Amino acid sequence: MYSKTVQVLIGEKEKQAFLVHRDLLTLHSSYFRKELKDKGLDEDCKISVPVKPTLFVDFISWMYFGEFIQLRNKALEGGTSVDPLWELGRFLEAPGFQNFCMDDCRTYCKDSDTNANILWPHIPYIELMYFVAPRGSRLRKLALDSLTYKNPLHTNKKGSAAWKKWKDLLTGQNAEEAWKSDLREDFALEAGKDWEKIAPVSVSLFPYTRNDSYNT
Repeated sequence: MYSKTVQVLIGEKEKQAFLVHRDLLTLHSSYFRKELKDKGLDEDCKISVPVKPTLFVDFISWMYFGEFIQLRNKALEGGTSVDPLWELGRFLEAPGFQNFCMDDCRTYCKDSDTNANILWPHIPYIELMYFVAPRGSRLRKLALDSLTYKNPLHTNKKGSAAWKKWKDLLTGQNAEEAWKSDLREDFALEAGKDWEKIAPVSVSLFPYTRNDSYNT
C-alpha cells in the first residue's frame, strides 16, 4: 500500500502510461528488477517498455488480482489469447506469470475432451504457439503433445478440407518460416514413435503437475 509507484510507458510508438507499485514489479519481473536496480527510491521513475498495452493490462491484473481481465479460463479465446501473454511473460522475465498462462492453456485443452464446443487442437493457435515461443519451450511442448494426443490427420476424414489444411501445415514441403519447419520436424519425430511401447496416449498429453515450471 505504501510502496513507491513507477510510471511505466507502454507501447512501441504511441505510449500509454501506467502507475504500478515498484515492489510488485520487482517481485514478479526480473526485467523490471534490472531496470530499477540503479534507481533510488526517492527518484521519480519512468520506464519505457515496447509491448502492447492490451497485453500489459492483463499482466497488471494478474499481479494485483491473480487473474486476467479480458478472458477467464478460456485460454485460446477472446480478444487476447494466452499465447502472446506467455511471450510477454518471457520478455518481462516473469516465470510466475508464464506458469499462470500455461495453467490456463492446459485447462482449456483438457476441457476440450468433455466439451464439444471447444475445438482443440486448432490451426491458428498451434501456429501461434510455435510462432511466439522459442525452440524447446514448454508452450511448444504443449502444442506438440496436443497434436500427438489428437492427431488431426487421424481425427479428420482423409481428403476433407480440414484434413488437407492440417496435412499442408504438418507435412508440407515449403516452409519459409523457421517455426513452421520446427513444427513439421517435431511432429514427424513424435508421429514416428511407437506410443504403445512408451506410454498410454492419455498420459503423454499432460504429464506435468501444477508445480512444474513452464517458463523455459
